[in-house]
Amino acid sequence: MSQVRQVRYGRTFVVDVAPGEDILACVEAAVAEHQVTDAVFLSGIGDLNCCNSHFAQKLEDGSYMDFPLSWKDTPFTLSGVQGFIEQGRCHLHGVIGNDKECWTVHFHEGCTCLTRFRLVFSELTGGEG
Repeated sequence: MSQVRQVRYGRTFVVDVAPGEDILACVEAAVAEHQVTDAVFLSGIGDLNCCNSHFAQKLEDGSYMDFPLSWKDTPFTLSGVQGFIEQGRCHLHGVIGNDKECWTVHFHEGCTCLTRFRLVFSELTGGEG
């Protein structure tokens, strides 16, 4: 059943990820350091050198199966980053593209920066339940 709850923005953070660093690891470290439990990703842009992701497909029996995607040493521009932090866990998506292809990805470890990457997220407060 659908649910609607009113929330407010709390503290807002900017995470700067340096070339060669793993995006998800850096974001998770910032979340842990500042004890963020619930938040929304507002914006993120940069360039990737490697990307690990997956997509899910519903099977005939109603279950879901994950299909991994991986690009090594393949430069992509990253934009349209969005997602949530729920109970301290990051769920981060983005759009990557180059001159040959464009994908919507779900970030896993191993998504490393080619150039500086910036991500903004804000805590969600109130609306418990």
